[in-house]
Amino acid sequence: MKSNSRTGLMVIYARRIRSQPLSASIRKLSDPAVVRRQLRRLLAGDADGISNLYRPSYSRADELVFTASATGADPAEIERLFLEIESSDYMKRIAVRYAEIRHRENLQVDRFRVWYAMVRVLRPATVVETGVHDGLSSAVLLYALQQNGAGRLFSVDLPSTDLPVGVTGPGWLVPDEMKSNWDLRLGDAKQLLPRLVSELASIELFIHDSDHSAEHQTFEYETVMPKMNSRGIVLSDQDYPHETVLSALARRLDARHIRVQTAGNPLPCYAGAVALGQRQVARMPA
Repeated sequence: MKSNSRTGLMVIYARRIRSQPLSASIRKLSDPAVVRRQLRRLLAGDADGISNLYRPSYSRADELVFTASATGADPAEIERLFLEIESSDYMKRIAVRYAEIRHRENLQVDRFRVWYAMVRVLRPATVVETGVHDGLSSAVLLYALQQNGAGRLFSVDLPSTDLPVGVTGPGWLVPDEMKSNWDLRLGDAKQLLPRLVSELASIELFIHDSDHSAEHQTFEYETVMPKMNSRGIVLSDQDYPHETVLSALARRLDARHIRVQTAGNPLPCYAGAVALGQRQVARMPA
């Protein structure tokens, strides 16, 4: 079993190397922590890998206020949409699939109910996300578009070296029946995102969940802004109180900036949104 897992890991590493510039591979290999982690995984024949932080939400009530504030929708409608995805047979099937591959149970939609409700309210023709990994966010977004009866998701990601052995790559959680409305592009966002944006007429919802460095966030926001719909939303899965990239974007555009805590201790997490249709800078309490 370990021998097969090690072979599978080599496939994962090769997939990543082929998808990124040589300079990016060198940077990763020069990081001792990354090298140690992957060597330990290789020696142990670890087939499961590392999942994203699918931790219970810090406050469902705060997420409801955040979503209603960003979209301008009635909180009662947001609550209905939260319940719609939380109670769906679709999410139950996603959780079963996750447990089969990751050997972890109790996967819940949690903060991604915000993503779902935003799509259901905005009814976007085009959603763009960076960062896919297992594909929980992609699966939720695609289900929301299906419920709307229209819309397409475009995703950009590098194949993670932390994926489980034996899966096809990023987005393995996305059911086959959802893939007809999904355009997944694997490679360096610095190369792929400008090409993608140039092909699109308009973007109603952009979601950042890739490299969270200030430099890369700035690159992504500046790349998509020329095509963002005037009433669209820029959403980030990382917007800590000490970070300024998203709030600076809101100030420059005279748009509304909202932040919500999505997970608590031991590692607090925050999401943020810039609501382009609401020309008043504001912030949720941290």
